[in-house]
Amino acid sequence: MGTPYFIIERGVYDHLNALKSDSVANAQSTLISGSALVADTQILNPMYPQLRVWRQILLFERIIGKAICNTEGHARRKDFVSVQKLNHLDALPSAVGGFGSVWDTEGGSPTLKYLLPRTPEIVIELRDTANQIPVQNGTFAEEFAFGYDGARFYHTLSRQVSAEVFTFASMPDTFAGIATLFNPATSPVPSSFLPDEFTAALEYGAAGICAMKVGTFPEESNSLLQLAQMLMQELGVTFKIPLDFAATASPVQ
Repeated sequence: MGTPYFIIERGVYDHLNALKSDSVANAQSTLISGSALVADTQILNPMYPQLRVWRQILLFERIIGKAICNTEGHARRKDFVSVQKLNHLDALPSAVGGFGSVWDTEGGSPTLKYLLPRTPEIVIELRDTANQIPVQNGTFAEEFAFGYDGARFYHTLSRQVSAEVFTFASMPDTFAGIATLFNPATSPVPSSFLPDEFTAALEYGAAGICAMKVGTFPEESNSLLQLAQMLMQELGVTFKIPLDFAATASPVQ
């Protein structure tokens, strides 16, 4: 189960409040309390408007989710799988992590028959009877292959196949939709779709992006993003954050 969004928000603001504080007392005095949620016309920190922080949390959450989906063999990849039924030449389903296994579920066999990945050109050639192996009574041996390009899904069978697709829900596109996710009064309390062990990486990463956007904490932003990257690698996920600026001396010493 994922961590509630409002708890992740608290963690991100803990990092951001520390950036603008020149003492422990100052940092503690600016921490968010549980009753500090406000409307979108107000802000919790003049440098970090709440809606911006919320959006960065959701955006970085999806960056991490995509990285998990693209890491073949990772134990958590299965948390993002859905199964789609596809005919030959169906439109390619939207996904963030490509395809997993593809199998024949309607061939009448008591066991699953998996299709092998091939290029679309080879799949089309295998569908041509001129390239198939005749068996008897004018029938041909079935080929089990699939492929896809940027628009369509191809396979060699005359019926539907089942395909694993790795994806997750898109983020809300309105303030009300986003605010609902971070409101602890929402029932049930909305939680991140990421497993709990990725929460720290999410908090460090979102805080690092926010610090980068302000532009006054390049060194701290670098540190936060590198911590997020290191945590992801420790969790077995290939993850690279491109830093498009060189760290300079921090204005906060």
